[in-house]
Amino acid sequence: MPTQLEEVLARLLTDAERLLPLVVAPSHRWTITSETKESTQSQVMSVTRHAGALVESYARALGAMHKLESFTRAKSAFEGDKTFTEGQRAAGYWASFESVLQSVIMSCGRMGKRKVKIDLPCAMRLVASIRSGLQQKQLQYSASCRLFGVELAPRRLDCPDHMSIHRLTRKERNERQPTIDPFFGSSMDHHELLSARTEVRLPLVVTVDHSEEAAIFAASNRATELARTAFGRLISALLVTRPGLAQLGPLSLKGGLAGMGLGQFSSRRELIPIKLQLTARDLPHLTTAYGLFAENSGDRTLARALHTDSSWDANEMTSSTNSLTM
Repeated sequence: MPTQLEEVLARLLTDAERLLPLVVAPSHRWTITSETKESTQSQVMSVTRHAGALVESYARALGAMHKLESFTRAKSAFEGDKTFTEGQRAAGYWASFESVLQSVIMSCGRMGKRKVKIDLPCAMRLVASIRSGLQQKQLQYSASCRLFGVELAPRRLDCPDHMSIHRLTRKERNERQPTIDPFFGSSMDHHELLSARTEVRLPLVVTVDHSEEAAIFAASNRATELARTAFGRLISALLVTRPGLAQLGPLSLKGGLAGMGLGQFSSRRELIPIKLQLTARDLPHLTTAYGLFAENSGDRTLARALHTDSSWDANEMTSSTNSLTM
């Protein structure tokens, strides 16, 4: 049986479909058009930002939605739910009614030929997931980062601390390309991602301390810190294991509380293009080097001498534990 909140929210979403205007939100991104072992050809191509179009549609319709009786009833039921009201202490705006409603429309809506359609079962699952996430004592995250300058022979190489290195296909690199924002960042930074064929991934489980203010934000920050520490150790171990130059690309963090936006950090400098070739035979040496950096994470002189990522801070290694589960 649906709860009262689910019933009134479903009614609001049904009413909202009539108010949400069709929006086209074209954008552009670098896309690989052809590739050989020696070179990669690419060009800027148009793409449709479905999520962006839905957010713009929601923003245009919000004033009219506020006047709906179903909006008032749904907001009242939402604010009467103890989990969501108390959850705002841990997640702030992301646990508010307006944020959850926007997440539902962005994740479960689609632009049809004549109107916006909202998948109600999808919406109810997402609301339940957000509500459940606000009560969890642990949250799961997935961190990933491109390895510039690293060429991986096998498709996958499993590393210490549950990390894995992957050789991305052309399709995977195109799918991961960010859209070009004319107001922020540089499109040339996006272009460089096309040639980065190697990615490191790390699953994380982080404890949420609900006794502290903004507990879910703190958990996300810990996940980012742990990922950067692990990736920093890995890149240092790679530079010990094999000749060549390599450095970290943008760090991407996903997971945590459903619907909550997580940031991406990127800062790096140019390298002399001497590729670091990595094969499965290098794994024992890589594991040994990684272990040495984990045990001697306070050796800043050695770490800085080997590390080429200008954004790296040796304090991160000394402030984190060797365990990657918090």
